[in-house]
Amino acid sequence: MNVKEFGYTTLKLLDMKKRLLILTLCFSPFLFAQNQAKIDSLNNALAKAKNNVEKADLLMSLFKAYGHYDWEKAISYKNKLFELAKRTNDDYVYCSAYSLEGFYFTEATNNPEKDLQNIRKALVYAKRNNFENKLVLLYAYLGEYFTYSPYKKDSALYYLDKSIDVAKEMGDNLYYGNNLYSKGSYYYSEKKHPEALKYFIECDSILSEYSPKQAPILSFVNIGISSIYLDFEDYKKAEKYAIRSIEIANESGNKGGIMAAETTLGKIDIHNKEYIKAEERFNKILEYYVSIGDKFWEAHTLTYLGIAYKGQNRVKEAENKFLEALEINQTLQDSSNSLLTLKNLANLYSDQQEYQKSQEYYLKALNMARKVSNLELETEHVKNLAETNYLLKNYKSAADYYKEYIPLKDSLDASMNLAKTSELETQYQTAKKEQQIELLSAENQLDKQKRKNQFTIFASLIGLLIIIGLTLAFVYRNKLKTAAKIKELNLMKSRFFANISHEFRTPLTLIKSPLQNLQTQLSDENQQKQLSLIDKNSDRMLELVNQLLELSKIDSGKLKLIIKEGNLLSFLKSISEPFAYRANENKLKFSSNLEIPDGKFSYDKDVIEKIVTNLLSNAVKYTPENNKVNFSSNIKNETLTITVSNSGTNLKSKNIPKLFERFHQSDEQNEGFGIGLALIKELVDLYKGKIETTVKDGILSFLVSLPLTQNESENIVIQKNTDKIEEIPQNEPEINGERLVLLIVDDNTEIRNVVKELFSENYTILEAEDGASALKLAQKEIPDCIISDVMMPKMDGFEFTKAIKENELTSFIPVILLTAKTSDEARLEALQNEADAFLTKPFHNEILKESVHQLIAERKKLQQRYSRELILKPIDIAINSVDEKFLEKLSVIMEKELQNPGFSTDDFASELGMSRMQLHRKLKSLLNVSTTEFIRNERLKAAAELMKKGNKNISEIAYTVGFNDVSYFSKSFKDLYNVTPSEYISSI
Repeated sequence: MNVKEFGYTTLKLLDMKKRLLILTLCFSPFLFAQNQAKIDSLNNALAKAKNNVEKADLLMSLFKAYGHYDWEKAISYKNKLFELAKRTNDDYVYCSAYSLEGFYFTEATNNPEKDLQNIRKALVYAKRNNFENKLVLLYAYLGEYFTYSPYKKDSALYYLDKSIDVAKEMGDNLYYGNNLYSKGSYYYSEKKHPEALKYFIECDSILSEYSPKQAPILSFVNIGISSIYLDFEDYKKAEKYAIRSIEIANESGNKGGIMAAETTLGKIDIHNKEYIKAEERFNKILEYYVSIGDKFWEAHTLTYLGIAYKGQNRVKEAENKFLEALEINQTLQDSSNSLLTLKNLANLYSDQQEYQKSQEYYLKALNMARKVSNLELETEHVKNLAETNYLLKNYKSAADYYKEYIPLKDSLDASMNLAKTSELETQYQTAKKEQQIELLSAENQLDKQKRKNQFTIFASLIGLLIIIGLTLAFVYRNKLKTAAKIKELNLMKSRFFANISHEFRTPLTLIKSPLQNLQTQLSDENQQKQLSLIDKNSDRMLELVNQLLELSKIDSGKLKLIIKEGNLLSFLKSISEPFAYRANENKLKFSSNLEIPDGKFSYDKDVIEKIVTNLLSNAVKYTPENNKVNFSSNIKNETLTITVSNSGTNLKSKNIPKLFERFHQSDEQNEGFGIGLALIKELVDLYKGKIETTVKDGILSFLVSLPLTQNESENIVIQKNTDKIEEIPQNEPEINGERLVLLIVDDNTEIRNVVKELFSENYTILEAEDGASALKLAQKEIPDCIISDVMMPKMDGFEFTKAIKENELTSFIPVILLTAKTSDEARLEALQNEADAFLTKPFHNEILKESVHQLIAERKKLQQRYSRELILKPIDIAINSVDEKFLEKLSVIMEKELQNPGFSTDDFASELGMSRMQLHRKLKSLLNVSTTEFIRNERLKAAAELMKKGNKNISEIAYTVGFNDVSYFSKSFKDLYNVTPSEYISSI
């Protein structure tokens, strides 16, 4: 039996260890025996404890000691821990209490939302005080939580890595090993077996120095390794690690671990067709799960017991077990077990030629496979239904299912090939590692004399190699120096082209930006013609600058193909249409013939556009009136062919090889070709294509062949993006009557004046000439948006952006970078430093304006989100971790000062270490409220929560949330909620 028929449920093995792992992580420093003598000892220690830390740790230990068999008693110690926290107001005790509450809810009530709230509360205290022993546990728990959550998978890795980092800093290998296991479990849950195996093996090597009682998780580490080999169909190794897991679990007294490993061994028995042995094993496993009331694993075991009976041809007993398992699965609404059971039940009926019944269960299995998006099972069941309907003589249904089966099978084969490649790579690396270990082991058994002889031989060989190496080094020394010098010259040349193009962009910006303003302001036709001429030539100059930069990138080897899927036919049509119009203006006959299928192809849009545009531009430019320009293209053998030809040329065949030389000019009377054709040649070579040029009967033709299949390891490959981008409404330049503030940072005064002129009508403008002074100004004035240059003295734009985003005062402010740098590296660096937008010079005025409006609109969405939230939720409101920390501070301070009617805006600013104006600007920009409004709103939101509970009257609630005047409380409440407190209570 193929293990993949039942291997997909192996993932559920990881759930069995959750309770043990949480208790181990929480109480690994307190591994006390669970007997009355130890409990008495803990109580005696608690009575003598001198500080809150000792008391909190002992109360947690007592909760753990009772938690295995007396939950009511355990809960009493949890309650005592909270009483101690409230009495002492100690951060460590609060952190311990909320941690325990989070773990308790997970185990006792299965309430993950409540659990997550408590863990986050604990995390606030732990991060504020850097309680490493708490942080490592809380991060580990959050990593576990998001691993098994259907959402925020990236959060799982983030928290697991944080926990691993803290464990390293602490130097605690037990925590470190446990967290490595959790990370391996994450990768296993994502079906990334090579990564999972790496972390399981590393965890096993670290925790092996501990006894099984100290590190009971070792049992599940070996189950994880066994499960991976089971998926690889390497049953020998799967059995080896399962047996090792049982040995560890026996020594640590971990019954659950033993049963998990026994389940794996039972599956191996079935694969080996040892059905009687499998029956005995699964009956023992079933007895255990029935005794502890675990319905999930009871159903899982019943299914495999049915498979064992089916293997012995005990049909009725197999049917009963399958039906019994199916009934439990339907009660639990468990898809993974149900799929396995339905499939085996349908196969059983099919083997007995009860095709009507098998059809019924195959159909149920198919619907469930589609529901959980299991392509492998969906394909298999569609095929089974086709065959079953054929046997039932339902030929039309059989044909329909076969039609559906063919594309599903193709998709599955492609998916399985990728998966198999990954499996083979992992198996190869693992086998290679084992061979190295065996070799080292054999070498360690050699006697001293033999080692001495080997050392002499090796020393001689090494000496000989050294002599050969020195000789080769001496021979190639001059060649290496020459190569290094050539490389240095190429780099200098590339830097020169890049720098000079950057220098051109700034004056071009100063030309184009005022030009755009004049074009919109002037209506005189003659003036518009002159402006159009300036605009056309500035665009041409910008094009030449871009070509220079493109060539410098190619020369330096930095330009890579960016392969993306798209409609090639539509793309080529969109490029050629403007040239048809230009040809008509020049009195030329333009024809186009595109024999390309209307479908998706993978290609580099930018490179092909540059090649076609330059060829057509030259053809239209150099063709005399009343002559022809032809553009054609087709695809054959996965090669795109592009042909551009024009008649009326006076070019000679002997000059064709010189066409692709930069700035070639055949004679003084003829205009040269610039660098356009040279760029085309370089781009075609980059694409690993060919370009051929011919002249025949006065017709000049360029034939370009480009392969549509590229080596992904040498290129940047971008897959199709299906995400929809929501349209964001334009923001207004004022918020609640307050004029928005814009900070412009550039060392060029003229550039600052151009940008200032664009925004001065609607915004208050601040200016700075370098990043260092801009940072001080931003911290003082808290602007609503920043527009900054990249290349500046003292502090460049990247450093400035990073400083803005990492500072609590300014982290929320959107930053737009303007730069002459157009490289992907510059754009990547901007993103890495959290810039919100990246525009190249010369910029388009309206694009810059819209970018500012869009970014401020995004901030307004968060402000509206805050106004709708009943309570402050930092992780949902904040844009980044710095904002989240700031909002957490606000939340903690408001919780502490809620009942204090004398708590003022000055007190609030002092608590946060800010000036009153800085706090006002930060809250206004971040949440669209003043400091006074924020304090009042948080009090009123807390009052609304108390009203829902219904334990107090309106007066008591008003005083509880810090209002001295009940009438003012009622007025404020109505202003916020549009109803009086009485009306609000009535509506609940």
